Amino acid sequence: MIISTDAGETRKWGLRLREHNVKPGRAGVAKFNPSHWDLYKEQAKVSKLFVVDNLTGILGGGSIGDDAVARNLLQPLADIAELGTTVLLIAHSAKNFEANTGKYTPTGVMGSTVYQAWERLNIHIHDVTEPNTRHLQIKSNDAPEQKISIAAKWGRASAEWRFVQEHEDKRVRTEETAERKRNLFDEVANDSELSKIEAVNAVGRELVKKFPGRWEGKDPAKAAKQAFTRAKNLVGGEYTGGRWTAP
Repeated sequence: MIISTDAGETRKWGLRLREHNVKPGRAGVAKFNPSHWDLYKEQAKVSKLFVVDNLTGILGGGSIGDDAVARNLLQPLADIAELGTTVLLIAHSAKNFEANTGKYTPTGVMGSTVYQAWERLNIHIHDVTEPNTRHLQIKSNDAPEQKISIAAKWGRASAEWRFVQEHEDKRVRTEETAERKRNLFDEVANDSELSKIEAVNAVGRELVKKFPGRWEGKDPAKAAKQAFTRAKNLVGGEYTGGRWTAP
């Protein structure tokens, strides 16, 4: 089931389905209507995949950076996911300060950190200005990170894709690693000072001051910030009510 918000996109989705020989009755495409969530939930009971295209359009007049707005959107999507339906939310990422290189492109959706806390798998597309090649960075709390390059054979409205190159992160993800991440988030959340620092960069700097020697390398503060970011993503942590908390 595909819900589209942009003008003309429902027609394009129909063209894509036909190009890939999707049989009639196997997929439905609809223009998004904010009053139809009950209908979407009912239809999702018999759907294996629920696609929302895209986040910016579905917010309407709401701010993409507003935590309350984010929760109002993600709750019905969570309800659909609870039915056993895979939910794919298409979104724009934060702006890249080194345009078109993909090297420093943020992999999280722009706006509220609630979106990142909600997601379980992030597929980020780099260098979308290149017509025939895409570079994907795949991050998950449950699997190693992957970096994949794919090439396109374009049709009228979509493409067939083939792998060009795949580089898989071979680092072992164990329960011990996950426990270290949970402990780090708890350290921040339970600290009277650290828990009140919203910016993750600042959290990284303060962690280095509080636990000198724990993070090494050329930039310990950056390493600490990355460690905290992974920790909060794992536990679904978010900054709300003036402090870091987790469900």
